[in-house]
Amino acid sequence: MPLNAKIITYTANTGAGDQNLTGNGFIPIAAIVYFTAGNNAVDTFVEGSSFGFGFTDGTASRAFFNVSEDAQASSDCARIARNDALIVQLNLTGTVTTEDARASFVRWNTDGMTINWSNPPTAAFKFHVLYLGGSDLTNAKVGDITISANSTVGYTGVGFHPQLLFMVGAHNTAFNLAVGDGTSFMLGATGCTNRTINFRSSAGFVSEGARATMDTWQDINTGPAFNVEIDATTGAAFNLSSIISLDRDGFTLTNSGFVANTTKSYLALNGGEYFTTSSLEPGSTGLQTIEVAAEMSHGCKAVMIFGCDTATAGTVQTDNVFSLGVATTATPAITKAVEQVVVVEADLDAAADSAGTTRYETDSVYLNITPAVTATSSTLDDEANIDSFTNSGFIINWSNIGNARRFFYVAFGNSTPDFPSRAHGKIHTAFDSNTGPAVYG
Repeated sequence: MPLNAKIITYTANTGAGDQNLTGNGFIPIAAIVYFTAGNNAVDTFVEGSSFGFGFTDGTASRAFFNVSEDAQASSDCARIARNDALIVQLNLTGTVTTEDARASFVRWNTDGMTINWSNPPTAAFKFHVLYLGGSDLTNAKVGDITISANSTVGYTGVGFHPQLLFMVGAHNTAFNLAVGDGTSFMLGATGCTNRTINFRSSAGFVSEGARATMDTWQDINTGPAFNVEIDATTGAAFNLSSIISLDRDGFTLTNSGFVANTTKSYLALNGGEYFTTSSLEPGSTGLQTIEVAAEMSHGCKAVMIFGCDTATAGTVQTDNVFSLGVATTATPAITKAVEQVVVVEADLDAAADSAGTTRYETDSVYLNITPAVTATSSTLDDEANIDSFTNSGFIINWSNIGNARRFFYVAFGNSTPDFPSRAHGKIHTAFDSNTGPAVYG
C-alpha cells in the first residue's frame, strides 16, 4: 500500500513498564511524538511553558524537552536532549532540571508501537504520535551531526538518499544532561521533488534563565538557513546550518556563524513524496486553499504545520511562541475525514514575572496565543483547522485571525496511487491565484 500516516493522542501511563500504543492500523517505519506537559484537558490554558518533541526509526530515538516555570520573579527554565528515549519530561515547577518522566521505544506492532516507562510521570499527561509507514516509505534514519566550525560538510552514513529531512537543534553539546540556563529548540525541515530541494524552513525559540525581567526570543527562516540557534541573552542567531543538497548517502550543509560546538539531531525519510514551504495567514477568517499537486503526484496524506508568532523571516524577534500541529487522512481525495492535533507553548518577553502557558486541541492544526501570568487569562489570537484534504492539496479553515503570521508546512504524499489508476499518464495541476488552474503533463 502507499504511504500511510496517522496522528493519535494517548495518555501517559503513571506506572513503570510497557505501554502499548495502538489504533493506527498499520506497522510504522517511523514515528514523531510531540506534547506540552501538564495538558490533560483539551482546549484549556495550562500554567507554565513547556514543549516536548521526539522521533524514532525503530532502532534509534531522540527526545527533547523545554520548560519555563510560570509566575516566577526570576525566570526558571531548563532543557534536555536524550539519545536513549522517545519521550522525556522535566519538572514543571520547583527544580525544573529534575526529570519527571522518561519512556523509550521498545518495538513496532501491527497496530502501532510499544514504549517503556522507565521513569513514569508523577501525573498523567497527553502526548501525540504521528505514525508513518506503508510500502511507499522505504527507509527512515535517526542520527546526529556535530557543528564545530564554519565549513561546508557532507554528512554521510544515512544509508540512503533522503527525500525528507527534519533537524532539531537544542543548543546541546551532550545528551542525557538537563541544563538549567534556559530553553532552546529549533525545528528545521526540507524536502525534495525529483531529487531537487524544494524549500528549507525552520522555526524555534529560546528563553533566558535567571532573569528578573523575562528575556525570550523566537525566529523563523525561509531561506537556506535550515537550522539556527539563538543566543538567549542577545537574541543573536548563531551556528547557522544551510542545506546545500540531499545526497546519495546523506546531506551537505554549509555551517556559518559558528560560536560553540553543538550537536544537532535528524530524522531522514526515503520513499513517498514530500513538499516543504511556507505561507502567510490570510487577512480574514475563512478558507485558505493550499495546492501541492504540481509537486506531489498522487495527493496529500498528511500535513505538519509549525511556526512562531512572527511574520518576519530571518530576523530574531522578541517573545517565545511555538505552534506545531499535524493532520492526517486515510485517502488523498476530497474528504473531511481528518484527524488533527496541535500544541502551542508561549513564554512572554519583558514581563516582571514569568508568564508562560500551553494549550492543545484535537480539532485544530495551528494556534497562536498571548500568555498571561494567570494562565486562564491568556488569549487565543490565531486558530486554524484542516477543513479537508483534496485531490490536489488541503484546505485550511481560519476561525481566528490576529496578525498575518507566516507558517511552515510539510506535506506528505504517495509516490504511487492508493488505488489503480485508469489514466495512461500523469496529469499535474498547478494553481495560480490570478489565472486559475493550469494543466500540464
